[in-house]
Amino acid sequence: MRLFLLAVSFLLVMVACSENKKPKNPQQEARANITMLEEMLRKDPATYADGGRINDSIASSIVKAYLRYAEAYPKDSISPDYMFKAADVMRGQFRWDNAVQVLEELVRLYPEDSRVPNALFFAGFMLHNDLGQNERATPYLERLIAEYPGHRLAQDAAMLLQTMDMSEEDLIKMLEEKNGVTQ
Repeated sequence: MRLFLLAVSFLLVMVACSENKKPKNPQQEARANITMLEEMLRKDPATYADGGRINDSIASSIVKAYLRYAEAYPKDSISPDYMFKAADVMRGQFRWDNAVQVLEELVRLYPEDSRVPNALFFAGFMLHNDLGQNERATPYLERLIAEYPGHRLAQDAAMLLQTMDMSEEDLIKMLEEKNGVTQ
């Protein structure tokens, strides 16, 4: 009898443990992996410590995970967010052209998504600020202004277009005039 109770107890423990280890579906596993990588990136002491550059190993892993998820599950509402996050991490890695390509893809695949105006601004900003490519930046900013005139970034895009070819001296002078500061 004692052996029987021991065997039943062992089976109950095995069943309970196996239910906790039930494999998740691949989509849930991918999201869990992304969450784990995001947490690792946030907690990594090396992140942002090296002159503003994030931990490349973790960053590359999370970019791959974001983009794989978006490719595997394009209809999931979180996919455009993961694409935007991938571009943001790429910017932290100084991979500006790659980031712009991801943002272009986000705009192409999800034209109705609420992140499109942000993606247009972010692409234009990186091209101007990080790469110094004003000619490439202009269409993104103009599109944002034309298609989303009431968006909070439309005014910023217009200001960026107005000032992108100004010298530092001219920019300071314009801002001083705008703010009523005279020398």
